[in-house]
Amino acid sequence: MNTQRHQPNQSGQTDREASTSNDDLLRAELSEASRRIAARRMRPLTTTVRLDPQTYSVTCVPKSVPRWWAWALRVEDHGHGRWAVVNARGEHLSRGGRRDVDPAPPDRPPGWLAAHRFDLADVLRRAARTAPTTAIDGVLPADAIAAAQAGTAQAGTEHGSRR
Repeated sequence: MNTQRHQPNQSGQTDREASTSNDDLLRAELSEASRRIAARRMRPLTTTVRLDPQTYSVTCVPKSVPRWWAWALRVEDHGHGRWAVVNARGEHLSRGGRRDVDPAPPDRPPGWLAAHRFDLADVLRRAARTAPTTAIDGVLPADAIAAAQAGTAQAGTEHGSRR
């Protein structure tokens, strides 16, 4: 039998009473924390869903034409509200209408991005205006459509594969 006496501490409790009080407090805090976690799990999701297109495809060649995708121009989001028109060969449309390969960042001349990036409304207009004149292996979209309708759909199939 333990005959050890417990002396009261500054708050008037013995060590054993204080220990029991602390254990009860800890259990209560853990119980409250568990209740809060469970309540959070039960709440319905309030996440906002946002549609954020990164790429548009612009073409005047229907999908019934073999290799229709080769004539499609990609309108790509390059961040900060800047977009680019890119053809199947990876060439970027410039403000002057040229198609240029995007040089690696350390090799880009000053002003290259400004000449090849547009806001969304402008880039979609430029892509729509350029799509009918985008030739693949020398074949314009109108010629590819006519060849497909005539049953000679081999036009424009000499080079490349789908990207």
